[in-house]
Amino acid sequence: MDDPDLRDLFERADEELELRGGSLDAVKTRAGQRTQRARVAAGAGALALFAVAGLVAVSLVDDRANVTTVDVATEDPAAATGLLTANDFEYVGSFTTPEAVGGETLFGFGGRAATINSTTGASMFITTAEPNERVGEISIPSDLRPHDGARNGLPTAELLQAPSDVTGGRGDEFVGSAARGGQDDFRIGGLEVADVDGEARLHWTAWQFFNVGYNDVAGHGHSSLDLAAPDPQGPWYLGAETTYSTAGYVFAAPDDFAATIDVDAALISGFQDVARTPDGSQGPPFYAYTAPAAEPAGARLDVVPLVEYPFGQSESSSIGEAAVFPGADWVDASDGRRAIVAVGNSMPVDPNSNCLFGQNTDVAAHGPQLALYDPSDLAAVAAGERTPDDVEPYEFVSLADVVVPVCGAQLTSISFDPASERIFIVQTLVTATPDRYDARPVIHVLAVG
Repeated sequence: MDDPDLRDLFERADEELELRGGSLDAVKTRAGQRTQRARVAAGAGALALFAVAGLVAVSLVDDRANVTTVDVATEDPAAATGLLTANDFEYVGSFTTPEAVGGETLFGFGGRAATINSTTGASMFITTAEPNERVGEISIPSDLRPHDGARNGLPTAELLQAPSDVTGGRGDEFVGSAARGGQDDFRIGGLEVADVDGEARLHWTAWQFFNVGYNDVAGHGHSSLDLAAPDPQGPWYLGAETTYSTAGYVFAAPDDFAATIDVDAALISGFQDVARTPDGSQGPPFYAYTAPAAEPAGARLDVVPLVEYPFGQSESSSIGEAAVFPGADWVDASDGRRAIVAVGNSMPVDPNSNCLFGQNTDVAAHGPQLALYDPSDLAAVAAGERTPDDVEPYEFVSLADVVVPVCGAQLTSISFDPASERIFIVQTLVTATPDRYDARPVIHVLAVG
């Protein structure tokens, strides 16, 4: 191919179609979503390749001849689509949680759920060890630095508020009590500082761990940002949805999206974790709702299902049955580009498999990654134009070079700080001190945009 214009066209197309951690199948899936299920062109040896951004479409045959140009972008393709891409996430550095105080390990074996304190942007709320996790507040160190593959020497956060039970005892009553078929054992699934009727509140989700009978329990509530005086409200159900579909990650959606789906002050939550039940999900589900300032415990809140992956029944082509996405958040860059970003692994991490707890290991095999969702796809579901099981991530972003390569570590939470345009990803069970039994989490920070 001697024509320089054609050569340039192919190079641009290759750039458009390159998905980090993705595949041609993922490109085809995304192209179908963006072009109303465009059909693959007929003809022996021909394949229609539509760019993810929908800006370049070329018809290829085996010898790469007979090229037909539909449109060629003259601007940055990511900016043109309004979506964030893999190139928009840059690893900045990491830090770890405070060490033991007075003999108490504090956050050792903790970190299942965490969120930025958006009222300050300088701290995080994060859970302690299970069961019945408490929540503490820690600072965000200013001297972030990339880890070198080791677990020591990272900057350490300061403790701002001592861990406490943000459910104010309601977790025992509604989530983990023996009266509900459990053994007084609950997990905090997600945290989010959200506006509730003009007041910043710590919204939390919780679910019952020992639940052999799969009893449904209320799992959504919120508390004061003053952890010593939590003033809990709830917990509530989300419509007819079960706890094991909804009571995991939780994050706030911007007002423009809330208006699109006809929900006031929308929160979005979902549950996709290793503790699967018959009501579990093959991929991260998303449900929108509004948190009430006050409502009787056990009430059922109005909910809008946006994404659902019935386990074992999903037609999803890009999310494997072993994938685990315990965390998600809404990410809006200052230039207007956005994505809903889920974090997890392509397969669960078993701390007892093939290596000793705390030992260095190859983490790439577990596929630590981000899954990026187009918010407009969720809006289309709310409008009745799509079904909740018909939404795919448009891109996967590998985090294999970000996580600390330690056996048993799992990515569990993600939180976006719009003020600094950074996301904070929690990796649990990372021994950050010589004491291998104080397996504190490490928080990785990525710049966005």
